[in-house]
Amino acid sequence: MKNKLLYFGLLVVTLYLAILYDSPMLLGFGLMEMVLPVISGILMLWTAAHMKAQIYLPIGVAEKEQPVNVGVRIENKSRIPVSRLEAKIKIQNRFYQPEKEVIFQGMADGRGTTRLTTAITSSQCGLVALWVEQVKIWDLFHLFGKRIETDGKEELSVLPEYYEALLEITPQIREQLIESEEYDEKRPGDDPSQIFQIREYREGDRMQRIHWKASARTSQLMVKDYSMPIGLGALLLFDLQVPEESGAVFLDQAIEYGLAILQGFLNQEYPPRAAWYNCRTQNMEQIEIRETEDLYLLTSRLFQAGSYREEILLEEAYKHSYPQDGYSICLRITTDGQWWEDGILKGELTRTGLETEGISV
Repeated sequence: MKNKLLYFGLLVVTLYLAILYDSPMLLGFGLMEMVLPVISGILMLWTAAHMKAQIYLPIGVAEKEQPVNVGVRIENKSRIPVSRLEAKIKIQNRFYQPEKEVIFQGMADGRGTTRLTTAITSSQCGLVALWVEQVKIWDLFHLFGKRIETDGKEELSVLPEYYEALLEITPQIREQLIESEEYDEKRPGDDPSQIFQIREYREGDRMQRIHWKASARTSQLMVKDYSMPIGLGALLLFDLQVPEESGAVFLDQAIEYGLAILQGFLNQEYPPRAAWYNCRTQNMEQIEIRETEDLYLLTSRLFQAGSYREEILLEEAYKHSYPQDGYSICLRITTDGQWWEDGILKGELTRTGLETEGISV
C-alpha cells in the first residue's frame, strides 16, 4: 500500500507540473509513469504462471533440540528474475496441535531454482508436518502482487530420547507359560515342548539342557535351546489420552518411559508387546518387540496414531480387539507419568528412577 501511495503521488505531481508549466517533457515522463507499471504488472503475471514453490526439507529425521534446515524451494522457468517475493510456511507437530508460521523474504533468479532456508528446532518429539502456506511475488516497482503455485507437504520425524530402564522380573512372572502354536523364529525361549536349536555348549549353560544323544554323536557337549512362544510375554499399553482440563502435555515422557521399559524387557530376554489406540483409525494396534530396531518402528507408528481427549479403557479394548493374544503381565503408561500393572496404580515414573532404581514386575 505504501508503494502504491508513493506511485500515485509521484504521478499526480508529474502531471500537475506538466500542465502547470505546459512542459512536453514532464508530460512524457507522466505517460511513461503510467505505462511502465502496466507493462511490469503484465510481465509479473506471466512470470508467476511459470513459477512453482515447494517445501524444502533435506533430512526427514532429527533428535530433539537438533537444528534442522527447512525452507522453500522456488523454481522459476521464465527468464525474468523476481526482485521481491515473500513465502510463508506452516509447521505443526501432530502431537501438539498449535501451528507455527515462518516467513521468508528474498529474490528469485530467472531460469533457475532458489532456496530460502532457516534452521528450526523442536523441543518435543513427534511427527512434524511442514507445508507452504503461500508464496507471493511482486512486479519490478513493487506495486502489484501475485501468488504462485505451491505444492507438496513434508514430514520431519523428531525422535524421542532412547534409554534403558532397569527391570526386575519376578520368578512367578518369568515362569508363566502361555500356550501358543506360534514360536519366535529368531530368539530362543523357555518352552520345553519345542526345540529352537541344538548348539555347542557354552560356559554358563544349564546341565539339564545338555542333549546327550547329540553330544555322543559329535563327541562334544551339545545343548538344547527351547523355543519362545509368541503368546508369552509382557504387554505394555501406551495411554496417549490428554484430558481437556490437562495443563502441560507430557506425551514425550509417556513415549520415552514406555520405550525404556520395553528395552528393559528385551535386555532381560523377556519378549514384550506394545499396544495403543489409534485415534485416526479408531482401532487398537499392536506390535511385537523382538529387537531394538522394533522400537524405532513402534515410535513411528505412535507418531501416526496421535493423542486423544476421550478416555479409552485400553485393557478392555485390547482384549476385544485381540481375544486370542495372551500375556503374562499388562503394564500401562499414561501421559501424566503414572504406570499401572494389571489395572493397579503402581506409582509415578521418572527417568532418573528408571535408570537408577528401576521397577519390579
